[in-house]
Amino acid sequence: MKNYLVDSDIIIDCLRQEKSVLEFLKTYIEHENALFMISSITRAELFSGRSAQDIKGERFLSKVLDSFVEIPLDKIISEIAGKFRFKYGILLADAIIAATAYHNKAVLLTRNFKDFSRIKEIKISNA
Repeated sequence: MKNYLVDSDIIIDCLRQEKSVLEFLKTYIEHENALFMISSITRAELFSGRSAQDIKGERFLSKVLDSFVEIPLDKIISEIAGKFRFKYGILLADAIIAATAYHNKAVLLTRNFKDFSRIKEIKISNA
């Protein structure tokens, strides 16, 4: 089974009906034996956005996010994230997402190739 961690930007673009991202994600979804995950930080990032600021948007976003396996921030991921942040000078949220991908042996699906490509310990697929 192949593991994929979906970054916040991919989900945002899907919610905006961005065709190129929807096609990109569709190619991964069609793979057999693939597990699609999000980091718990992704839920926090998305709920801090405008689309979740009313009840209808909040319910819809919850439903979308609940279709993924959510990986909580734990002690191991926290320590890896701290090391990534120190080593690469990236934002803490990005370090947590990268650490989640690394710890779960997942390919990170993101459009933020610029920031994540510096982290040599993870595999990235750029949308």
